[in-house]
Amino acid sequence: MAPKSNIDKLDKKTKEEIIELLQDSTVRYIDIVNIINKKLGKKAVSKSGISRYKKRFDNLLDKKKEIEAIASAWKDKTGDELGNILGKQTMEEIRMLIYDFVGSLQDIQNSEVANMDIKEIEKMSNSIEKATKGIINLENAISKNNQHTEEIKNKALQEAQIKAINNANSAGISQETVNTIFRDVFNINN
Repeated sequence: MAPKSNIDKLDKKTKEEIIELLQDSTVRYIDIVNIINKKLGKKAVSKSGISRYKKRFDNLLDKKKEIEAIASAWKDKTGDELGNILGKQTMEEIRMLIYDFVGSLQDIQNSEVANMDIKEIEKMSNSIEKATKGIINLENAISKNNQHTEEIKNKALQEAQIKAINNANSAGISQETVNTIFRDVFNINN
């Protein structure tokens, strides 16, 4: 892996300040360098370091947008089930898997593969395989959950129809009237 940049070595609060300054389009790189170096009392960052950090930051923002787009596509695919616990958990798992995967790719891009230990490459390969299996398992769980939910709804609907018909018949309401109520009120055709 490539060595950490000087900015990566800074404390969290200073890095957050740099990110905040980078998001302000009116602040120049040299201004950020001067602000941070003055605050720390030493030459801790350089203009080129800030520029490289900005590129990495922009890449991460782009990856975040990609992850959000994928999550949005999954939400569109899975629909209303996101309202239930499994759907929420599924979306969170997918976001985390994608984030880990993209992070691994980012690490590869930021390092020289020749310097990577074979165990690191094997570990990343295993992570990708695990993520793929995880997504497949989540898809299967979603499918089974949807099927089970649909079966429960249909069974409850059938039981309600039978009770309604029995109650209506015992109250002297004709089958034709019951069918009209089901069709017009509940949008159910007998």
